[in-house]
Amino acid sequence: MDDSTPTGAALAALLSGDAPLFPELDAARRDLAALRASPRMAALLPRTAPRLASLDALPRTTYSRYQAFRRTGDREPYETPYFRKREHLHAAALHLFLGREDLRDAVQDALWDICDESTWVIPAHARVIDLMAAETGLGLAEVLALIGDRLDGEVRHRVRGAIDRRLFAPFLHSQYDLRWFNGDDNWNGVCAGALGATFLHLERDPDRLTRAIELVLESLRTFPATAFAEDGSSSEGVGYWHYGLTHVIVFAEM
Repeated sequence: MDDSTPTGAALAALLSGDAPLFPELDAARRDLAALRASPRMAALLPRTAPRLASLDALPRTTYSRYQAFRRTGDREPYETPYFRKREHLHAAALHLFLGREDLRDAVQDALWDICDESTWVIPAHARVIDLMAAETGLGLAEVLALIGDRLDGEVRHRVRGAIDRRLFAPFLHSQYDLRWFNGDDNWNGVCAGALGATFLHLERDPDRLTRAIELVLESLRTFPATAFAEDGSSSEGVGYWHYGLTHVIVFAEM
């Protein structure tokens, strides 16, 4: 992302193409048996299967759990069910994609429940858009991309509306007020990368999409310039090095 990064009309022209975001997904849809038999899926399915046993009891992200951090500084009471709920959703969505039609309602209930949350920002962060909100938006967008044609229109509409209200609108209107927009740590890579990918999945207005991707590219200029030392390491450690870069790579690949 140097001075040759496309902007304006050049970027709009690139975004107007009809190339699929993930050609591999189209190939997978045509041969689900081959996908199931792949080494990666053979390892992933047993890891996700235990989540399916408790789908009827989604973890609860209650007000009292949300307040626990403010009262005691303990992040676990809210964050544990918050993340488990999303793990339930993604496990069920994967198995539904692979043919478990009985999981359709479980996926829709999880999507609906996540949209019911008053905020996707965890209490320890208390920002307009944090790491977890950006990740949630991308995760929901990926579910729609994977199995959207099997979901009720009302559910798809609500997910899109929640993402637009909680992520797209604040980013487009107040991006320079976001701490991570020009931040020098993993937040920049995670938030900008995840938002960029989510816009590519869901935004249908070409002018709005062009503006969003232009801003994402502007934000991500900061990441390679400031988030790494001369030797490529990160002062935040290898876990955050991987965490930030993963989201940039997802967006860049799309």
